[in-house]
Amino acid sequence: SIPHNPLIKGNYLYVGYYHDGLYIFNIEDPDSPILTGFYDTSNEPHNTNYRGAWGVYPFLPSGIILVSDMQEGLFVFDASKAVGIKDKVTFNDRLTIFPNPSINGEYSIVNGGESTPYQLFDLKGNLVQQGALSDKLKIAKHNPNGLYILATKYKNTDTKNLLLLQRK
Repeated sequence: SIPHNPLIKGNYLYVGYYHDGLYIFNIEDPDSPILTGFYDTSNEPHNTNYRGAWGVYPFLPSGIILVSDMQEGLFVFDASKAVGIKDKVTFNDRLTIFPNPSINGEYSIVNGGESTPYQLFDLKGNLVQQGALSDKLKIAKHNPNGLYILATKYKNTDTKNLLLLQRK
């Protein structure tokens, strides 16, 4: 993917990659930049064309980051807690999912040994997968890389959890 218009704000480098969206790097040590977050804005095939994320703007006083994608439109991010590759997401001290984002669509689950029903939706709201979470979740290979909404409901409760998962 082609990087476009990299911008530095403080110790962070913000880069729009045409086909891969927003990437944020910690460059406190310029010899060893660390990827601290990313968000894929485009489902465009990886070609030699100039389609996808065109510009990144991280300079708003609020800390909000704007990303302009030529096909998908404007994205508005609060990246104050940019999720890194090894981060875990925990709900109600009963469900932990990691890593998020996932490079291969595989997630580890810690849920206190109980089988938790789930549904996985694409961003258009289409159900793409469902089942029961045990110790692993794998987004099926036929589903493209991108963002998914994981909906879980615990047994004997009305509590629903929604989590945005990224398969990279």
